[in-house]
Amino acid sequence: MKTDKLNMKFLQEIQIVFLLVVAVGFHKVRSDLIVVSAGSTATINCANEPGKEFIMSTWKVYRVYKPFCHMSFMIQGNQTYNNCNNRTHQDIGTQRVTLTIKDTILSDEGNYTCEIVNERGTPTSTITLQVLVTPIVLIRLTSSRSAECQAIGGHPAATIWWNSSFLYEVTNTTSMEENKTTTVTSTYTPEEDNQTEATCIVHHPAFKTPVVLNITIPAAGTKKMWWVSLPVVVVIVVLVTILLLWQRSSLRNFFANKKEDTSELQENPAVIVEDVEPYASFTQKVNTIYNSTSELSEAKEKNLAAGDGIRKIYF
Repeated sequence: MKTDKLNMKFLQEIQIVFLLVVAVGFHKVRSDLIVVSAGSTATINCANEPGKEFIMSTWKVYRVYKPFCHMSFMIQGNQTYNNCNNRTHQDIGTQRVTLTIKDTILSDEGNYTCEIVNERGTPTSTITLQVLVTPIVLIRLTSSRSAECQAIGGHPAATIWWNSSFLYEVTNTTSMEENKTTTVTSTYTPEEDNQTEATCIVHHPAFKTPVVLNITIPAAGTKKMWWVSLPVVVVIVVLVTILLLWQRSSLRNFFANKKEDTSELQENPAVIVEDVEPYASFTQKVNTIYNSTSELSEAKEKNLAAGDGIRKIYF
């Protein structure tokens, strides 16, 4: 019973592989698909010939990211119409009708249906235009000891693989940018705590060969110990710097001189005495003058009194 189940599973896997091979081969040989890189010129050939009695040709464009538009050319009066863009124009030959798009952008992507009006009727054919936008590939180490590989701004979305013997967990996320391109982010977490080498492999149709990027994931705790020891190192450096400045600068001399100046002021009180002595001397002199003036006034009054008596006697 187990053998039958294993055989059935093996046959199913063979069928899946066969279908994938057929699909890839069909994608490569399809004549109604044109793939160009953004910025290049796209040339779309109509599958139907104009014929001898060519009357009119029309291109109906069903774009993915923009509204429907169309272009036409009528041989009578050489009349043209185009409401798509000025980068697109038709070339009418004797055996072929060609649509040329210069400087292709992502919004040019879509289905282009060609209609030819001639003596045989109105045959139509549809061609699909795919525009490739090359992504920017980056790899970096996150704070959680994981490797992150990114394919930024690609169209279609890139595919990211990891090659490592310590593969533990891989998470993939996609996000669409404003210009309709896609960014794919793949995060790889190693299984063990030892140092690990991880390889990111990015596949995209715009790449001739896959882009391979390598990164080293350090052992667990290495980065953490560095950040723990960093403040200690900074403190030691600051202390050593202050000690050197203290020894080699005039900082100690400055404080020493300041102390000496203070002690001199306390031991020499003559400065204060000089401020007081002039005032005391001046006060003593003023008192002496005042006493002398008082004595002179009293003597004068006595003399006057004596003089008045004499006048009274002789008058």
